[in-house]
Amino acid sequence: MVEKMALGELSGIPPLFPFQEKYITREELLKKEIYPPIPLWFRGNKGGDRMIWGKVLVEKLKELKVQEVLVRKFSSDEITVSEAMILWTGLEHPNEEWNSYRMKDFDLLPTPLQQLVAEMKLDLKTALRVRNLPLEIIEILNPFLETLSYSQRRIFLRLFFEVFQRDLLDTREGIALAIQLVHSSKPLEELYQIRYPELHRLEQTYHATVDPVLKGTGIQVSPPPYFEGARFKVEFYFGKSDQLKKKAQILQKLSETIDPVIEQLTHDTV
Repeated sequence: MVEKMALGELSGIPPLFPFQEKYITREELLKKEIYPPIPLWFRGNKGGDRMIWGKVLVEKLKELKVQEVLVRKFSSDEITVSEAMILWTGLEHPNEEWNSYRMKDFDLLPTPLQQLVAEMKLDLKTALRVRNLPLEIIEILNPFLETLSYSQRRIFLRLFFEVFQRDLLDTREGIALAIQLVHSSKPLEELYQIRYPELHRLEQTYHATVDPVLKGTGIQVSPPPYFEGARFKVEFYFGKSDQLKKKAQILQKLSETIDPVIEQLTHDTV
């Protein structure tokens, strides 16, 4: 049932989902009261009401000096939290398919991961994979995760979880690692080194040989992915024969030192 509520009363109701929704309709429609009624999760006197979405809308209506707002209340026995989530994502992210199976998975997540998924800052698959990290660790990492891009966030969480599992860390050790990475100048790089120490050593060995010779020459020599195999790729550009000759001289110099490194790399990866 749709009813009207005083804007002042509505503005004091906290959101059910503790993140800021992006939904807003056009100003001319707001003035004509043409917008979806703001859904409320009604839990009675003890629990209090909760707004499923509408905080942005309420602020906009305040600017327009609106006195009353259209709302629709749902009691706790009418819809579940998961169904409320479907209602919110259906409005905010209409291209997302939030079916009952996905919502069951969503319910398995701790609140910080639910927030990231709901705000489309993390995919559900990654969130499910790392959901068994202790909550204290996720809460420490959460502000830092907000500073990363979508792909960086996925990579960081997966790498951290793999290290946590591989090294059989307890909560205290996991917290220490999280704090160390959060305060690192290059957290992703440092975590990568912790996750793949041997691969990192191979990269250091390779670059220590190649970089001094090729720096500033415009020549790129790429090793095989993960140093699996012995096929190296050389790339460079030239416009005249003397440029080609110069590139060839540089590569000749590199060839005098790279064989032992290649042998070491290919031997180490067997």
